[in-house]
Amino acid sequence: MAQEYFDFTNDLIFRWVMEREENCLAILRAILPELKITAVKRRENEHPVNYLAFDDERGVRFDAIIEDDQERFYDVEMQVANQPGLGNRVRYYQAQLDQETLKKGEDYDDLRESYVIFFCAFDPCGQDRRLYQFHYYEDDDRQLRLPTN
Repeated sequence: MAQEYFDFTNDLIFRWVMEREENCLAILRAILPELKITAVKRRENEHPVNYLAFDDERGVRFDAIIEDDQERFYDVEMQVANQPGLGNRVRYYQAQLDQETLKKGEDYDDLRESYVIFFCAFDPCGQDRRLYQFHYYEDDDRQLRLPTN
């Protein structure tokens, strides 16, 4: 009888890995070394967003939410199926993360720096690369960015 092995893309394994602070820290440091993250302050797996105003609104269940020692937030997602709309999904998750972390009465300047990270079991852009990073740039001058923290 062949032994069945599970990898990082398996939901149970992914949650098990993300439950441990040292794993979260190592993953974030590997992906974003320029941030010089020194500690993970808080983490939650399978974090639902429950503030839907209308029954027909689409909800979100973040795979893993992490807050670092500098109060930056990270949504870490596992995407196994190559389905259309990944860019829009990232955009939606970013908006939900911002909405989740900005409390009623706070100014928009109080929005915290945040990152949405998707681990994909496929190459989402077909460029034969392991890592893609997307930012908000001005089209003619990529050094110019709209201040978003």
